Parts: sequence; C-alpha cells; structure tokens
Amino acid sequence: MSTEFVDAHPWFSQTLEEICQQKDISLRGLSHNWLWELEKNGVKKRVLGTAFELNTAMASGIARDKVATYELLKAYDVPAIPHYVFQPANGAVLGGEIDWTKGVVLKPITGQNARGVQLLFDQQKAIDTGRLGRHWTVSPLMSIVSEVRVVLLDGEVMLCFTKRPVMVNGLKIFFISKEAPIEHVLTFGEEAMARAAQEAIGLRVCAVDLAVLESGETKVLEVNSSITLWPYALHSEKHAARAKAVYEKIVKAMFT
Repeated sequence: MSTEFVDAHPWFSQTLEEICQQKDISLRGLSHNWLWELEKNGVKKRVLGTAFELNTAMASGIARDKVATYELLKAYDVPAIPHYVFQPANGAVLGGEIDWTKGVVLKPITGQNARGVQLLFDQQKAIDTGRLGRHWTVSPLMSIVSEVRVVLLDGEVMLCFTKRPVMVNGLKIFFISKEAPIEHVLTFGEEAMARAAQEAIGLRVCAVDLAVLESGETKVLEVNSSITLWPYALHSEKHAARAKAVYEKIVKAMFT
C-alpha cells in the first residue's frame, strides 16, 4: 500500500462511485480503495490515490520531483520559484546559489503536503536534518502573500481558488485548511502561466500552484499530477459540487 494512503478520504471514494454509476462504468476498489479499476466497453483505466490514468509515467515523475519541475520550467521560460538539490554529506547546493542568512526552505524533493518542510538560517542545521535520510531540495525564502491553485485538464481551467495561509515550523505555508478556500478569478497572465507550466511538464491533468510575491511578481511554486480535492469539497455543498464536476470531466477524459 502507498505511504500516501493516509491522504485517502471517504468523500473521494463515494464521489468516484457516484460518477461511475452515472456513466455506466464498472468500478472495483483494491488496496483498501487506494487503487481503483474502472471499465467500460472493454476499456480499463485506473486511479491510484487521486492520480488518474491520463498522464504519462514520465510527466508524473517529473511533477513529483521539485527540482526536475523547476529545471524544466526554467528551460521553457516559465517563471518559477527555484528548487535546488541539497547534499547533506557536504552541505553542497547544486544548480544555484543560496544565502543561508536570508532564510532557506528545506524540503524533501518528492514530499507532499508540507511534510518535512523547514525554515532554516543555518547550513549546519540543514546538514544535520538531511542526514536523517531522503533526498532534499532547498529554496530561497520568498515573501509569498497568496497562493492560487489552478486545476487544468488539456489546457482548460476547471477550478481555481486561493488557499489559506497557516504557520508550520515558523514558515507560512498555504493549505486548503479549516477556513474555506476563496474562489479566484484568474488574470490573463496567471492563466497563461498555468497553461505554460502544464505544457512544459507534459501533463494532461494537473494542479498548478501559483505564488504571488510581495514584490507583485507571480511564479509557479509547484505542479501536481494528482488531483486531491476532498479537503476543498468538505467545506460546503457548493464546494463538493464543484469538485465532483472536476472529477466527472477527468473520468470522461480517461474514456474519450
């Protein structure tokens, strides 16, 4: 079973069952409903966690890797917050320069949901933390005033909202938290940036997180190949209906 199993939620299972019933798709849950197999007219598709069988393994792998995502976005001239490889063995930062005195965000290269994220001002502490295992990335601390999540399918914006800030280990991180997310109307530039990020990584379906900085700039923070919307859906019936509509489009796309 995946180590991300803890992220599963009954709302997602129930919603997927409802969608498949409405669309005459047979559905089988495996691995405690972490893995789903959908079948219609002899065609089988699968859902693992909240990752749908639309993206290639290569594109999904790149999206999970924060450094690979940053490097590819940079190569395609998509503004993005830097993520560099950090080597705990010698404290080396590969791919860019870091000023530790101004604050550095240390996180696992393939981590999710802010697990293991720390704000550090000392290279030695980063080395000590890094020796606990995992592969790590570092980013310069940036003054992020808001974060916008854009969910896209084949270039179409299906859902867009602003996440709420919470403090984690002295660092302001944006989550779909206890307070309801705020619906957001994308500017032309934001929409173009989200689409450019999707195209650069090569994903059909994804969630792009845009960070709005205190300077007024907007940069891509990360690109997610999994579409986890149950925390959004639980806020109200309206949120649930919007999230379900997104999943309906994704399921339809798997069989089109």
